[in-house]
Amino acid sequence: MIIGFLGKGGSGKSTLATAMARHLHAEGKRVLAIDADHNMDLVWNLSGEDIDGSPLPYLGESLGDMNEYAGIGKNDSYKDIFYKNISPRFWFNPLDPFTEKYAKEIGKDLYLMASGPHTHTVLSGNKCSHSLSTSLKVYLPFLELKNNEAVIVDEKASNDAAGTGVPTGFTISYIVVEPTPHSIKAAHQIAETLNFYDAPYEFVLNKITSEESKNLALSQLKKAPIASFSFDDGLLSREELRKLAAHAGALEAKDPTARKRRSIQKFRAGKEYAEEHELS
Repeated sequence: MIIGFLGKGGSGKSTLATAMARHLHAEGKRVLAIDADHNMDLVWNLSGEDIDGSPLPYLGESLGDMNEYAGIGKNDSYKDIFYKNISPRFWFNPLDPFTEKYAKEIGKDLYLMASGPHTHTVLSGNKCSHSLSTSLKVYLPFLELKNNEAVIVDEKASNDAAGTGVPTGFTISYIVVEPTPHSIKAAHQIAETLNFYDAPYEFVLNKITSEESKNLALSQLKKAPIASFSFDDGLLSREELRKLAAHAGALEAKDPTARKRRSIQKFRAGKEYAEEHELS
């Protein structure tokens, strides 16, 4: 299963992603934690600034390797992988060559990937910051997972993350919501975008300070949250974490190819739209 955490900045995405990665690892699963946020809070939470004195090989520099691994030209458009019905296969055990290069083992059966900070290419204006996570658009849909394997993704803040289309490769997106008007507004924006991509999601309440604050959020959310965490429990509620994991696991077991189908459909629909409107 692949679980993505989305939400407004400061809602607690990274903290929840960290807690979920540690929880699943403690439960005996082989876990890959992916930090798709340029702030790299998940990297820091799980390992500190670097690992064994050396930085991660960031995904922001991986697109050429991704293309070659998939069987297209290094400088070709990664979209050709979807347009030409190419189906690269990635494994978490044993590690395929791409995963072995870009995932670092930080503990037994605990691995870490990161999009990384802005590159010179981004800073010079030749590519946008979204390009740092482009490889995930291919990697996640075609990653084949066993029952004892899980991927946790800490996404960028607000609707920016959903708009990239990366969450079509998630089994489930958990939208983290604080009991504040701005956080609830952002959560609904994210949900609308995920609905556009037909990507499943659930709301998760976080930083609940009182029954009153919880009821306020419940009255304004358009969908009942699947779990909630209080401000004081330090996200140590294993019962709620198990609830999130169980829901994701059931979705993945029911249809493990859904991630792949959604992503292929997304790119084909985009191609059709571009051709219809004569977009370059």
